Amino acid sequence: MPTPRVASILLLTTALAAPARAQGYGQAYGPPGSGPCGGFVTHLWVPQPGGYGGGSITIGGGSTSGGGGNSGGGGSHSATPVGGDGSSGGSSGGGGGGDGAALLVLLVVAAAALPVVLYAVDEDARPDVMQCWATPEERLSFYGGTASEAGLAPFLAARGLLHWYMVGIEGGVEGTPLGSFDIHGSFLARIPPKQHVEFALGFGGRRLYTRLGAQSWFEVSLPQRYAPFRSSALEPGVSFDLRPAFLFDPHGVWDVRLDAAIIFPLGPWVSIDVGARAYTFQGGVQGGALLGLQVSL
Repeated sequence: MPTPRVASILLLTTALAAPARAQGYGQAYGPPGSGPCGGFVTHLWVPQPGGYGGGSITIGGGSTSGGGGNSGGGGSHSATPVGGDGSSGGSSGGGGGGDGAALLVLLVVAAAALPVVLYAVDEDARPDVMQCWATPEERLSFYGGTASEAGLAPFLAARGLLHWYMVGIEGGVEGTPLGSFDIHGSFLARIPPKQHVEFALGFGGRRLYTRLGAQSWFEVSLPQRYAPFRSSALEPGVSFDLRPAFLFDPHGVWDVRLDAAIIFPLGPWVSIDVGARAYTFQGGVQGGALLGLQVSL
């Protein structure tokens, strides 16, 4: 066969194969205008507003992803710091009692009411936000910081979160060189999201052991995430997490806790978290600060 004819056939074959390769690339990496929802492993390519994909999205269900919070916990102590029948305990290191505890109770109540108010006035979630909410996602957080239980003792911690549609589960553990530890876990009932507000209702338990004492609680929490700069599901911008919690034990001891963090996204699956926490314990108010890395799997 003459060389020019062979060259012509090869060029024609290459031209016909190009669309097929492009289509295969789109299936593997998502069509133009789409992006990955969920985690690095369990992700789903979803059309985004203003992209080339266009079209509407059918949603099988929806609910809010629980916002993050830092681990904190319980154990048993004879003092009843905020309420109950016990007498008031000694003041903890770095914490205040009395007025400080009352102020923290007010802040926790306000934080618990905040998502209800914002949920009522926020716009409905767009299809891409709802679709990404419904995609299974696993988050792992690794962080460190300081706690005030024993003079700003350092701690290291890990936390995991799994959510899918209207359910979720979270748990975490942290420890200090002094032998203190903090363990918690919760089941989450997730609320359908709005465009800039996500929250859930959590039921679980906490265990805290420190040099000041130990306590175990049943915990009711409201993990929340606010994304005021979210333009699409893949562009959430800087977000804010709040996690108010009420803690009880069968003997009438109860406490409150408030975790807060600013979330700086570094891409679709990684973020940097900067946060703080405060909680009542042993008749006083304890606090801490943290810096962490969050990865979505």
